[in-house]
Amino acid sequence: MITAPGVGVISTRDNLGALPPLAAQDDANLNPAYIPFYTTMSGTSMATPHTAGISALLLEANPNLTPDQVKDLLRRSATNIPGYAAWEDGAGYVNAYAALSEASGTRGGFGKTVNSLRTFNANAVESLGGSVPFSVDFSPVGPTGSQTFQVSSDTAWVNASATPPTGQTVALVLIDPDGNKYGSAIALPAEAPSVSVGAPGKAGIWTITARGIGSVSGTALDPAHVTNGYAIPGTVAGSINLTKAGGYTGLADIAGSPAAGAIQHGVARRLVDAEADGKFHPTDNLLRADLAEYLVMGAGIRQSLPKTPSFGDLQSSSFYYPFAEAAVGFGGALKDRVGATNGVMQLQNGLFKANGTVPRSDLAYSLVQSLGQQSLAAGYTGDVYVTYNSQRIKLDDSSNIPMDKRGYAQLAIDLGLMNVRFTLTQGLFDPQPVIHGWFDPARNVTRAEYAVSAGILADTYNK
Repeated sequence: MITAPGVGVISTRDNLGALPPLAAQDDANLNPAYIPFYTTMSGTSMATPHTAGISALLLEANPNLTPDQVKDLLRRSATNIPGYAAWEDGAGYVNAYAALSEASGTRGGFGKTVNSLRTFNANAVESLGGSVPFSVDFSPVGPTGSQTFQVSSDTAWVNASATPPTGQTVALVLIDPDGNKYGSAIALPAEAPSVSVGAPGKAGIWTITARGIGSVSGTALDPAHVTNGYAIPGTVAGSINLTKAGGYTGLADIAGSPAAGAIQHGVARRLVDAEADGKFHPTDNLLRADLAEYLVMGAGIRQSLPKTPSFGDLQSSSFYYPFAEAAVGFGGALKDRVGATNGVMQLQNGLFKANGTVPRSDLAYSLVQSLGQQSLAAGYTGDVYVTYNSQRIKLDDSSNIPMDKRGYAQLAIDLGLMNVRFTLTQGLFDPQPVIHGWFDPARNVTRAEYAVSAGILADTYNK
């Protein structure tokens, strides 16, 4: 099985065919002059012609291919889709370029990165632990609504999602029993009308609430800090989905880790994997080789096998080589529909450095680049801010974040992909304590920390 484009496809109209109600609704987006000749459809009837057309290209490049060989090429060249199991999306998203490259003899060796075709060191099982509807009343000034809910000890992951009313620019905030906050991106009607936020499971009473926009391009909209963020008042309703852990293998050392739920969730969704020794090593530093593998596994990164290797310090026979090439490949992010963005990882002086560590500023780059947001992040040169209790706070170490990574750090924070460290100071004569935020751009990312970010990235990606 393979996944191909099949939603909102515009094509020529059959003059004799009946117009389904859904197509009539979608056709409202077409130029009225085109409606007599074109229409919009969704479904497998739209995805199948895409795949058939790619198959025809493969046969044109190599007429000797058998049907089984065509199928094999389509599967081995596919792109993993974040958070989906093989029974949901098959080998992944069809990649015409990679498949045709191998069919024509231009490239070869695709398939080593496809989740459904490889063996993993760890496996985990998840099940739906229930769904809780929520409804909170957002108010830009004064108390805003919240709702509490119970999470059991066997919950691996908590996710909340909503589609706020049109024009309501709010974000969801989950607060775990220890007071840790996890925020979603802001709902933007023209770009992202739905919002989703995820967090590692933790037993106890949780709270969900909403907040508005705290700033635009780093400029505070509420410098006096008297509001809950800028957004029109109204009710935000959605659902909270609890994912239960159903057992695992190959994770002998995660019991007691604060990120145990996130690690199990990541393994179950093929976002991360354990080491060959059957342990996850949650407190160890994440290596660049690990990051490349995990991004290709669970961040929607296309395979890339150039004629000439992109770097000289990792042999093509290495297990990590195809992951590294995909990670540094131009236009690799599936979210980049036109293939015009840089790789989701950067080389270091022309080398990949597989055993190098990953500073937080580099992780911010990789996560945001995976979402195809280079155009938003790359040009940002201002300071970096974080929202805390409706206050927009400039990070104390904003100037320490490399200039070319500041936009990525800002988006990673605003999208809830990475957290910020807070401190509190109060002088002898200060009437109120002062809150400080730190991104710690040079601190190395641990494997457990990445597992948390990978789960949040998958939730964000699919919204």
